[in-house]
Amino acid sequence: MDWMPSERLGTILYHSRIKIQQMNKNITSTLVHIIESVYGSNHLGESKLFATEHISNTKIKVADKTKMIDTIRVINSKQKLDQYLTNCLLKFEGLGIK
Repeated sequence: MDWMPSERLGTILYHSRIKIQQMNKNITSTLVHIIESVYGSNHLGESKLFATEHISNTKIKVADKTKMIDTIRVINSKQKLDQYLTNCLLKFEGLGIK
């Protein structure tokens, strides 16, 4: 899968928020908060640490949480980390590829 331009990602994050708000809940996915913070950083190590710490404190199923954290630990580029977190968001929003 090719890297997604930041404009496209911004559109996805915006629509994710809209979708959640349309369910009559004024909440934003924890993954959206994580992605916004990670995208704001240029440092891979700090981004990985932030993501793993916040994912470990979520209500995501333990099996999914463990898989996400293990995958993040072996990612070796900021671009791949951003892409992985975006794909996780899409999966949890029901928009992922099977």
